[in-house]
Amino acid sequence: MALQSKLILVFSILLALFVLQWFLFVDREQKLLTEEMEERGKVLVRTLADLTKEPLLALQLGRIDQQLQSIRRERDVVWARVADRNFRILSDTRKEEEGWILSGALPKDLSTEFQGSILIVRSPILIAGSLAGMAEIAFTLETLKTKIARNRRIFLGIFGFQLGVGITMFFLLHLQVFRPLGIVLRRIVELPPEAESLRIEVPQHASPEIVAMVKAVQDMRERLVRFQREVLAEARFAVMGKLATHMAHEIRNPLEAISGAVELIDPEVTNPSAREYLGVIREEIGILNNYLKEVLEVAKPELSQTALTDLSVLVQETLLLLTPMARKRGVNLTIQAPPEHLSLCWVDRSQLKRVFLNIILNAIEASSVGKEVQVILDQQDDQVGILIRDFGCGIPEAILPKVFEPYFTTKEEGTGLGLSLSKRIVEHHGGTIEISSKAGWGTEVWVWLPASNRREGGTDPIGG
Repeated sequence: MALQSKLILVFSILLALFVLQWFLFVDREQKLLTEEMEERGKVLVRTLADLTKEPLLALQLGRIDQQLQSIRRERDVVWARVADRNFRILSDTRKEEEGWILSGALPKDLSTEFQGSILIVRSPILIAGSLAGMAEIAFTLETLKTKIARNRRIFLGIFGFQLGVGITMFFLLHLQVFRPLGIVLRRIVELPPEAESLRIEVPQHASPEIVAMVKAVQDMRERLVRFQREVLAEARFAVMGKLATHMAHEIRNPLEAISGAVELIDPEVTNPSAREYLGVIREEIGILNNYLKEVLEVAKPELSQTALTDLSVLVQETLLLLTPMARKRGVNLTIQAPPEHLSLCWVDRSQLKRVFLNIILNAIEASSVGKEVQVILDQQDDQVGILIRDFGCGIPEAILPKVFEPYFTTKEEGTGLGLSLSKRIVEHHGGTIEISSKAGWGTEVWVWLPASNRREGGTDPIGG
């Protein structure tokens, strides 16, 4: 059963209990007020019977009239009268009733009788153990009905207030919890599992708890997508490792044989056209060797030897290598580095230089004439950060999550292994690599590496 249905069921049960409570309350109040009036009536009529014994015996009707008028002044008394043993009305607060003969029999005990909106209470008048007459008092029930009606109104007001509070709470729960929760569940189900960048929109009027839940689900989903991507990448790297081993055996030996054959026949070839073909063969053999080496490095980028290295010096060496290409494309390279020895890390120089070459080369190729590629080094706590920023064409949001996947590239002649290799090398150093970009505005790549106080290993205490 859905939570909303359960709440409706609980609300219905509480409503039924309130209604039952109302009926029981009204019935109990009516009984209590009626019993109270009957007891009061019995006390008054018994008092009247006792007070009229002596005047009745002496036939002093004036004193009986005085007693009746005193009783008449009591609250809710409509009329009172006294009759003798012959059923003749001796005295009555209604003077026109005096002298009339009553029908029926005189009561032998206290008795009450309801006649419409009037309560009649009777008591025998006993003198020396014999029945000498009857005292009778009539009470109006209007006061009783007024009290009962007032109590009903009070209870109905309380019940209405409780009902209103319940309906308001249910409406607020529906508006801020149940409805937003249903919308969020539908959006989560309908959201494509591979769409990491899509956000789950928070419904309007959602409670803070729903907003926090949506944020938690969104974060968990993004972590899950990243984890799936990392697992997939690891699986690809594992497959690439096996393929690379097989390729090293199946391709390198034939390539070495071909290369050796080219070198053997090179002195004997005099035809210019044939020598040109030999150059093409050498070039293609070199390309295949480089590609095979790159695949092997991506599959298994082991760190040969780490050394304490000043990253600012390493970056400057990398920029020196790329300066001719940058000048040729009309791109300006700049570097901002902290003071000496504040960017020291234990790294494999050749591996990390390859990372910087890949990233900075991408930045240069993405920049147009007159643009700038900035390299900024920064240290925060126990990490050294290297920011490579360009102001080129940027990367579309749709393909940004895929840039670290092996063989993914937008270049016509690219292999799609540069950034994936860079990520593997940085992670093997215990660091992280982050990329952010916006089409038409440029790209920023952050490389974070552990500072020298978190030595990962190595034998050479100097470097850089």
